[in-house]
This record gives sequence, C-alpha cells and structure tokens, in this order.
Amino acid sequence: MKLICAPMATLCHPAFRIMIEKFGGCDEYYTEMINAPSLLNNGQFEKYYTDPAPVPEKIVWQLTGKAASPLIDAAALLCRLPGIGIDLNMGCCAPEIFRSGAGIAWMMKPVSEIQELLCGVKNVLDRYEAETGIHRRLSVKCRLGDDSFTDESFFSFIELLVSCGVEQIAV
Repeated sequence: MKLICAPMATLCHPAFRIMIEKFGGCDEYYTEMINAPSLLNNGQFEKYYTDPAPVPEKIVWQLTGKAASPLIDAAALLCRLPGIGIDLNMGCCAPEIFRSGAGIAWMMKPVSEIQELLCGVKNVLDRYEAETGIHRRLSVKCRLGDDSFTDESFFSFIELLVSCGVEQIAV
C-alpha cells in the first residue's frame, strides 16, 4: 500500500511536506497546481511551486492550464526535475479554474483536444525516458464529471485516459 499526499491548493508547499516527513512521511507528494503558462513565463509564484523540498524523489508535479500546447511544454520542463512524474489536473472545480477552461473543464472538452494533451505529454515523458533511462509517470486527477455525466460517459473518459498512456488516476 502507498500513502499519497494528494494535491491541495495552498497546502502542498515545501513547509507542509517537511512537516509530514517529520511525522513519518508518505510515498508521494503532489505539488500545488502549477499553471503551465505562468511556469513558461517565469511567473512570480512558480519558483515556490517547483521547490521539491524536502524529498525531491517523491514529488509529482501537478499541472493545470486551459490549452494543450503550454501544458505539453511545461511537462517538458518539469520532467527534467527530480520526481515521480507529471499529473494533469482535470478535476479542480473551483469556479475560476473551471471558467478559465482548466481543471474539470477538461472532462467536457472534445475528445480530440483531450487526446492532443494526453498524447503530447506522454510523448514528452517517453522521449525523456529514451534519453535518460528514467521513467516518469503520467497521472490525471479527475472527478466523476459534472451533472451531465453518466456512468457510461465517466467510464468512457477513463478509458480515453488509459488509452493515451495515463498510468494512475485519482478520482
């Protein structure tokens, strides 16, 4: 069994991880949401979100954004840092995140757009592994969907994630 510290906005920072480590730690620590365009433009907060302390080898870099291209480019930067892999946030339902086209909004986008993102990030991780021999996992955080989701549409979404190379899904 693994103990995983899930991504939690305003909590998953290095000071929190240091405290958890002092109480015995866990196997994986997700970072706070790293906004892909902000990371690519050296945003003022991203230096805090990309600090892997105290256990860089246990970090999962969580990315958010509304468009595939910046998310793919940000994954290419983050996969070179220590850690376990890249997590795509397709689950945040905060109104401002949803309205921006990020978080749970990804679950309602056209399949082709979702595939572009997933396959693009998976290709980045596969290229990194081919260059270095170091595997980085692709994971996704999602929800059960919005009010219009049915069991069938949820499981169809999950099958799409798996078919594009997602190795771990947090619901």
